[in-house]
Amino acid sequence: MEQENESNQPKGVFYFSDTISLLNLLTTLNINKDQMQLKAFNYKEMAKRQWRTSFMSSFAANLIAIFYKCNTSSQPNKVMFYLAEKLVMIDECKVGLCDWEYIKQKFNPVLKQCDMKICWNGNGVAIFLPNFALLILSYFFLIFIRE
Repeated sequence: MEQENESNQPKGVFYFSDTISLLNLLTTLNINKDQMQLKAFNYKEMAKRQWRTSFMSSFAANLIAIFYKCNTSSQPNKVMFYLAEKLVMIDECKVGLCDWEYIKQKFNPVLKQCDMKICWNGNGVAIFLPNFALLILSYFFLIFIRE
């Protein structure tokens, strides 16, 4: 989408996932990161914390990244993030509008360490067999414990 030739470019790219994956992505992007960690002794002080899964990843949670192509500035591409239709403020970005080069530079080290083999086998299908085998073993273990 950041290429100059737009004729064969898609107008939108959409990914769908589960809540746990969304929360992992939000953690990686430092979205809603609090200054202090939530602990048992500071629970009352953290009542208005930013990291609240009930607000961030409800049943209809979403993270939207809008890509803007601007031909006039020295950094022509911009991106803006929305979490649950609310603007996400990212450090070093003016009013939530970030230079695309800044975003790529900021998260490139994370992307280089990302191992897609953890839960994806490369053809779009989640790794099923190990999870299924673990489920079956757990089932049999529970049956034999009951008897």
